[in-house]
Amino acid sequence: MEKVLIGSDVILDLLFSREGVEDVAKLLSHCENRRLQGCISSVALAAVCSEVSAAVPFPEAAEKISQLLVFLETMECSREDMVIALNSEYPDFETSVNCTLAERCYSITAYITGRFADQQSRKPVLSAKDFLLRL
Repeated sequence: MEKVLIGSDVILDLLFSREGVEDVAKLLSHCENRRLQGCISSVALAAVCSEVSAAVPFPEAAEKISQLLVFLETMECSREDMVIALNSEYPDFETSVNCTLAERCYSITAYITGRFADQQSRKPVLSAKDFLLRL
């Protein structure tokens, strides 16, 4: 089974019904049905929680996020991962951490995000739509 790391922007597209939500819903459906193993970093999860709880009461945000965690694996970030991320040339911290984790984890085949300036990663960086075209 293919394993992908999913960025916070992708999860937020779904939760806020933003452009591209259909592709994100299909991607996450593959994860929920165990045709694909989806992962989210603890840094991305914190970003999602912060954004969602700013829009709705925390109990509602926690419920939405808990539903995702039923089928998404969370990836821990070590101190070493953080140091590598802080010293990278990626445009933002979450991207730095996610690319560091994707590169460290041999089984991750792609990083799914909408941030395409991230192409310097050693792993493919794809939108949900582009990833689905590869399946």
